[in-house]
Amino acid sequence: MKLVLVICDGMADEPLESLGNKTPLEAAATPTMDQLASLGRTGLVRTIPDGKYPGSEVGIMTILGYEPQQLPWGRGALEATGLDIPMRTDELAMRYQLNHPEEFSHDDLAKRVSAGKIYRLSDTAGLCIVPCDYSECSSNSLVKFWSQDRIRSFPSFAEIHASDGTDTDSVAIVGAVPLLKGIAKGIGADWIKPEGATGDLSTDYSAKARAAIKALESHDTVILHIEACDWASHHQDPEAKVKAIENIDKEVIASLLNHLEELNDSDQPDSISKLFSIAVMSDHPSLCSTGNHTSGLSPLLFFHPHLIPDNTQCFSEREAAKGWVKSIKEIYER
Repeated sequence: MKLVLVICDGMADEPLESLGNKTPLEAAATPTMDQLASLGRTGLVRTIPDGKYPGSEVGIMTILGYEPQQLPWGRGALEATGLDIPMRTDELAMRYQLNHPEEFSHDDLAKRVSAGKIYRLSDTAGLCIVPCDYSECSSNSLVKFWSQDRIRSFPSFAEIHASDGTDTDSVAIVGAVPLLKGIAKGIGADWIKPEGATGDLSTDYSAKARAAIKALESHDTVILHIEACDWASHHQDPEAKVKAIENIDKEVIASLLNHLEELNDSDQPDSISKLFSIAVMSDHPSLCSTGNHTSGLSPLLFFHPHLIPDNTQCFSEREAAKGWVKSIKEIYER
């Protein structure tokens, strides 16, 4: 069975007064996801294990089936891998954020961290690579260091799912941001970055959907990552987050569903068209009210043609609380 897993980064949220005490997912017009919810199953699931930082590196790899002891400590090394930045096993990669770039710049940081290497990611953010025993990278009012890790090896996606019936002969990740490229390299997945795909609201949603559809021709599992919701949350922009969710529903989920339905009714080889499943979920809640991630529960939507549906009628945090899905593992079980 083919599996398409759509990870809407940071889509889960809390009710907002500006949206009539609705979450962005509740406020958004999502007819396709609502239809899938009525035909499939939903639920609230935990993507951030106890004691783990609620970052995308933790949430996404938990969604992909990795146990807490197999998760990265931080995203630094994975992003370095995604950016093709060379690292030694005795080095540490950490993200940093310049709190006042007009007072303290990337160049100022490079001078301060004389034993390390600085790689800019944006005007205010970057990666710092230092020896593991380096002690001068401490946060202060000018710069914040976070999400550090060494280069590490992970079991492949195929190894993780060897016993649960998932078709794992080939897996692809479609995305735009370096973290996802690093994860793809780490788990033995093919990496696909469509032209026009970005890590913000300007991303070409349709291009991502087309890339996922193309990847289904040669891959059993396709993971499609979309960053836009998280970007809107970090900028504390509920209206932008609602729009991002609506774009995902219209340009991504609807396109995937239409194509998969066509395949299921066509004369394509059984390996492509016999059965398909779609899962849509958030990797962690990302709150517009604070601009921060949390470790709360996230809604999950799961559909395939032979699934006995539960009684949920739409896709949202509150409606998903009524659903039957209790574990992420259910999307892989056959």
